Amino acid sequence: MSVETFTQEFHDESSVRKMSYRTLGRTNLQVSKLSLGGGPFGGLYEASAETEGTEIILSALKLGINYLDTAPHYGLGRSEKFFGKVLKKVPRKAFYISTKVGHYDNFFDFSAKSVVASLEKSLSLLGLSCVDIVYIHDIEFAPSLDYIISETIPALLKMKEKNKLRFIGASAYPVSILKNLCEISDQIDVVLSYSRYTLFDSTLENYLPFFKSKNIGVVNASCTGMGLLSTVGPQTWHPATDHLKEICHKAVAETLADNVELGKLAVYFCLQKSYISSCLVGMGSTKILKLNLDAAFNNISDEEKQVLNRIKQRYFDGENYHWEEPDLNVYKKQIETCHKYKYKYESFMNL
Repeated sequence: MSVETFTQEFHDESSVRKMSYRTLGRTNLQVSKLSLGGGPFGGLYEASAETEGTEIILSALKLGINYLDTAPHYGLGRSEKFFGKVLKKVPRKAFYISTKVGHYDNFFDFSAKSVVASLEKSLSLLGLSCVDIVYIHDIEFAPSLDYIISETIPALLKMKEKNKLRFIGASAYPVSILKNLCEISDQIDVVLSYSRYTLFDSTLENYLPFFKSKNIGVVNASCTGMGLLSTVGPQTWHPATDHLKEICHKAVAETLADNVELGKLAVYFCLQKSYISSCLVGMGSTKILKLNLDAAFNNISDEEKQVLNRIKQRYFDGENYHWEEPDLNVYKKQIETCHKYKYKYESFMNL
């Protein structure tokens, strides 16, 4: 097969043939259009038992998902440590993996010194000598974009020279700041946007022509809006407005009455956008994995399409719902007192 990550002795070949792979911008990595997020394995969302988590990761990889993402922020290393344990059973050729630097629970540190130490710790937890992508995590909380350019990126470039990473990425909730960074730096190969191309918010779509013009890969995370568009539902800390939570709750209830899982429809909707190279989804159960793989492999039924169209028209057409301003205000206030949380970063480094 032409897919670089295909490994005869590991993969289910028929499933790999059904999976669609897309070029991730200038990286030329051929990533599966559905990818696996590591948040659930760090307890960021619903907890998944260790045995089921192992099955989720191994099944996802064997069935054609070839891109995994994690971060120190996800359980202060728990997600990376869990991936490291499971990936010992997987040929290194069979997957691409990304991690992040800069965000550690409620503490942010984008300095060169911390970036180097953090990535070394992540590699140790993952049991790898090199990761494919390192994202600068939530760049909106850095002191400035100039700080990212003068401190963070040079540190990552030095680590790249040492073959600790292959490509540099950036993530943020405001898509505008990702565009701004890519306008003033030519070192960003990939951007990761979350909850900005969903049934309730298509903001990312407005920026795709720009990223395409720069040949920058785009990863769309949180197709369900961090649980809003699923039966699992949002966590208590979710920053969405009460109005949006109520709308999504009604949409979920209506689809359940039709015996349809809205989360599957939400993922299917995102998978249709062509320049988005991969849709990154945290999947905390084998049931959710199977539903999303079904959407990736087999499309959705005519009945499900009717439900999707009805739900979109009834609840989400004509307006973008987001929490950009409230979310930023809350987090920026936390940054002002981030010294209170520094021990949590040190706890990650001492794992």
